[in-house]
Amino acid sequence: MGLVIVVGATRLAATVVLIETVPVGDTNNVADPLTGYGAVKDEYRIGKTEVTAAQYCSFLNAVAKNSDPYSLYNAQMGADANIASIQQTYDSTNKCYLFKTIKGADDFPITYVDWSSAARFCNWLHNDQPEGNEGPDTTERGAYNLDGFMGGVVPVTQDATWFLLSEDQWYKAAYYKGGGTNSGYWLYPTQHDTDPDNSMIGNGTNNANVFIVKTVKNWYGKWVAQETYAKSSAPFLTPVNTFTNSAGYYGTYDMGGNVFEWVDADRKSIDPDLQVVRGGAWSKEFGVSSLQSSYRNATNSFSSETSAIGFRVATRQERLTLSWVMVGDPGNSPDPTTGHGAVNDVFKIGKYPITAEQFKIFLNSVASNSDPYGLYSPWMQNDPINGSIICTPFAGHFYYSVKAGRKNFPINYVSCFDAARFCNWVQNGCHEGNEDDSTTEAGAYTLHGQRDGVLVPVNDNAQYYIPSEDQWYKAAYYNGTGGYHEYPTQSGVVPGNTIGGEGDQANYNNAAAGTLYAASSLIPVDLFKGTESYYGACDMGGNVWEWNTTTTSFFGMTKIQSRGGSFQSPSSDLAKENKKFFFAGQIDTGFRIAAPGN
Repeated sequence: MGLVIVVGATRLAATVVLIETVPVGDTNNVADPLTGYGAVKDEYRIGKTEVTAAQYCSFLNAVAKNSDPYSLYNAQMGADANIASIQQTYDSTNKCYLFKTIKGADDFPITYVDWSSAARFCNWLHNDQPEGNEGPDTTERGAYNLDGFMGGVVPVTQDATWFLLSEDQWYKAAYYKGGGTNSGYWLYPTQHDTDPDNSMIGNGTNNANVFIVKTVKNWYGKWVAQETYAKSSAPFLTPVNTFTNSAGYYGTYDMGGNVFEWVDADRKSIDPDLQVVRGGAWSKEFGVSSLQSSYRNATNSFSSETSAIGFRVATRQERLTLSWVMVGDPGNSPDPTTGHGAVNDVFKIGKYPITAEQFKIFLNSVASNSDPYGLYSPWMQNDPINGSIICTPFAGHFYYSVKAGRKNFPINYVSCFDAARFCNWVQNGCHEGNEDDSTTEAGAYTLHGQRDGVLVPVNDNAQYYIPSEDQWYKAAYYNGTGGYHEYPTQSGVVPGNTIGGEGDQANYNNAAAGTLYAASSLIPVDLFKGTESYYGACDMGGNVWEWNTTTTSFFGMTKIQSRGGSFQSPSSDLAKENKKFFFAGQIDTGFRIAAPGN
């Protein structure tokens, strides 16, 4: 997943920010024996460039329009004649502040940011870039639990999806030679051990934006010292993609020069109130030596908003997390009323339907380059009320993100074949790659492009699969003593559908009864508490119909069965006697998956 979150056409309104990342592999590599830094256990992804003025401007327009209590905007961003990049204006009509990048500065690295501003930017990314005032849901919680904190050190949270690099992570991405666990380190982050030049002419492989004193001949033929910058006149910053032929081993730009970058420092060796910057900068106070692997600058982050410090961010591959319940009582008898529910083996079934967040991870893993089997439905974005996932094209790729507040909603607009491909992907280890046998086309099901008709039988070695009708029925209605409940909420009477109601509730449409109903659209899968089935499965009644593998013929075509009813259904659709058949994914079709019990 090379693109992990696009900058829109205007800089005045909040827009979605795309961060282009590159993977840093060679896990469990050794540290640099000269400095002791660089050893990293796990793979991670690092921003290909420093965070730019345009990206930071989008951040400001999202969270600092009404007020800026944590000083995310520094007036010097628009006033420093050498490096000005963002202007702040006041919109008297809408009574809010607007932020706009200065012409030509979009791709300059953002400067005049302290460590806490960089951490708040990470929180905003972690929280899916919400719009709103600076607070717990935007800037204060997520990757770092800041809660108004403005100085010193705050540790990164364990589940952070976006974060500032640890010092070892930054050091490895900058200086490691790569290709193994003990490959050695370069002295400079341009894959060289010799001093880089600062020329912007030609395609040099060892160039950087750094202040250099050169010895040149003057008009009189005498050798004199000459001060040189990457640009001959202000501004001295250069766009983050200027020195593309001088990238590090993993493909990062500007890890030497342009601006220092905040990192999460190794705490063993510095004062607890200090933070560390690395990588050198353009300004005259520094020089080529500041780009070297041994150069490390500890500074008080609260007072260090300067023209020479910026930051880049990192992310780790999002991991799929599934919650299961065990369905025991093997060899149970079928329901005498319907003939369904007999299952010989112990199995597991998802505690919840697959959510928008889980399906988004799937899409970003397999459909970022192309989507030949239509896993993503445009209705996921175009439905303004019940759609949950946005697809953003960028530079020949696609990035999928969940709409604000909908991570825990069940995914909808998915077909039974989409569900089968999800099972294949999980069985194959949730690998990133195109839709092929290594990801979606083989594994639990041998699909090889099938998108309609009768779903092929599940393979004998399947570890994840769509539940059969009997498995789904048992997980929903069995009472544990040989009988069956009428509804999957362990009830023999129609459940209520009042959000916030006590017990025995489900998300269905009871408008047919002439009453007001509280749940008229999708809701989070865990909203109703205390209404689980006997085995602990939630939401098996209402919200979305869920696929199983029973089929029926309809004028020579195949329909596939779903059970459980939906937010559009009358309460009767939640009862054990009822089911529905569909050709394809609809506004109210979703799924949950099952697995062997051993």
